[in-house]
Amino acid sequence: MALLAPALALALAATGDPAWAQGPRPGDVTITVDELPENRYIDVVQMLDQSGYRIISINRTFLNRIRIRAESAEHLREIIFSPSSGEIMRDVIIETYMVGRAHR
Repeated sequence: MALLAPALALALAATGDPAWAQGPRPGDVTITVDELPENRYIDVVQMLDQSGYRIISINRTFLNRIRIRAESAEHLREIIFSPSSGEIMRDVIIETYMVGRAHR
């Protein structure tokens, strides 16, 4: 027990004030909701829209990943997105249409 008191005193001296855990400290990183990995798929949807794609569906897979299906005049595309890491796991062309095909 006698060894615990000096270790506790040293820990408190290193942190300065035990209230530091109550709020952000200088150098802390603040993450907004828009920056969370699970919300990055919205950027993918906006990029597809700006590239001329029409979003057909957005749903979850069995592994809780986000599946985005989009089509353009040329092809049908499927993107699988991991909400836990923000990573695009797969981006494939499912079907290629004949040139000049009208949107459904």
